[in-house]
Amino acid sequence: MKKAKKILLAGLVFAMVLAMTACGKNSTPSESVESELKAVQNESISDLEKTMPNTMDSSYSDDWKSFLKKIQKFDYKIKDEKIKGNKATVTVTIKTYDFGNAYQETYNQIVQDAQSGTITSSTDVTKYVYDLMFKNLLAVDKKTYSKDVVINCKKNDDGEWETDVQSNEQFLNAIMGGLEDKIAEMSSAQ
Repeated sequence: MKKAKKILLAGLVFAMVLAMTACGKNSTPSESVESELKAVQNESISDLEKTMPNTMDSSYSDDWKSFLKKIQKFDYKIKDEKIKGNKATVTVTIKTYDFGNAYQETYNQIVQDAQSGTITSSTDVTKYVYDLMFKNLLAVDKKTYSKDVVINCKKNDDGEWETDVQSNEQFLNAIMGGLEDKIAEMSSAQ
């Protein structure tokens, strides 16, 4: 289970790498944020795989690609922009798939199967966990997870707005459908 958690947390790394793409010259903080969000949504899967390679058995390559594509399908709405001199905040509502709940369901099923004897000493646990995890993550078909995120912006020396998207844990958690929050919640309960 720890390996599965590490795989999913690697998803946060991919989001950080994507968010580091330059946003270009934008006249407002909201435009800079929107440019970065679009860059995350439009990154090619082959480029994503370079920054976040599949560390699992190659038999999960297609599942991994499908998961990466699904992460990119988040919706967003810019709600509010507040500028104070060279600093600003932009509030964005992220709506996406509830990957955190799917991860919880995976964990609950593993526990139930272990208690019922479905998982035995002859079970390939790694394969069992990955199969179930991808089945649950990829089965989520409605965007029911929504979260407001505050993105911090500041003007650089060239007068362009830069954002904290690459280090904003709230944003990363939001595009991952609350996955980071769910993993933290489950870890603290153990």
